[in-house]
Amino acid sequence: MDNIQNILKNRRTIRSYSDRDVDKDLLNDILEMGCRASTTGNMQVYSVVVTRDSDK
Repeated sequence: MDNIQNILKNRRTIRSYSDRDVDKDLLNDILEMGCRASTTGNMQVYSVVVTRDSDK
């Protein structure tokens, strides 16, 4: 529980990205956790676009 609290307290926005590929299973886990996170006013209207082709 302390680890989760630490992560939530220290979260930040990343605006500089690496060109390393993200493992497909890791990405799916992250997206699944994001879908379970609460949203402002419980308005769960959002979209996620995943691109795996660097040309697109």
